[in-house]
Amino acid sequence: MWWEESLTDWTEGETFVLLDAWGDRFLQRKRKSLRAEEWQEVAEKVSEVSKIERTDTQCRNRLDTLKKKYKKEKAMVAETGTSTSNSKWVFFKMDMLMSSSPQQGVIRKAISDEMRDSPTSSESSDSEEDVSEGLPPKKRRLKRQCDDDSWFKLLADSIWKFSNVYEKIENSKRVQMLELENMRMEFHRELEMQKRQILKKLQAEIVKMQEEDNASSD
Repeated sequence: MWWEESLTDWTEGETFVLLDAWGDRFLQRKRKSLRAEEWQEVAEKVSEVSKIERTDTQCRNRLDTLKKKYKKEKAMVAETGTSTSNSKWVFFKMDMLMSSSPQQGVIRKAISDEMRDSPTSSESSDSEEDVSEGLPPKKRRLKRQCDDDSWFKLLADSIWKFSNVYEKIENSKRVQMLELENMRMEFHRELEMQKRQILKKLQAEIVKMQEEDNASSD
């Protein structure tokens, strides 16, 4: 998966924590670059969850890698209508954070604004230029329409997958609750039976003791 390609061995869990911590602050600042102290907070959050010390520079570099891969993946989706990665969740998460709407111009502006804050932003290659540059206005409009259709398909596919997973989890919970309720009822039935048996034995013992007392008094 493209978000797992890292020389510092970032796990998928760490990547999601990084995106959440950075994304919250990024949106709070209305998609403006994070300040140094905010990057330090992001690094502390990632380190706390992963139990591995992560510096703010490592977090910036990791996010820079994700954004570059996201741009390439976005261009591939816009061109072919399909994703090259095995899972779309990180791509979908990045798109939610980096764009305020599916329009290409807004996406491009959000990416360029945040890329300026990245320590390796100067290493961007010419191959990462927007694939629509240089096209006539009519073709650009057609391409934007295709891009919009691709984004809606991606969004619908992601929501559908999430709803299926959520439904399975809820069904599993209902089955477990039903099984627990049956076990509880069965336990109470057995407990009541044992109580009745104990009471019968006690009553029989009392009757026997009374008969023995009567016999001895005679």
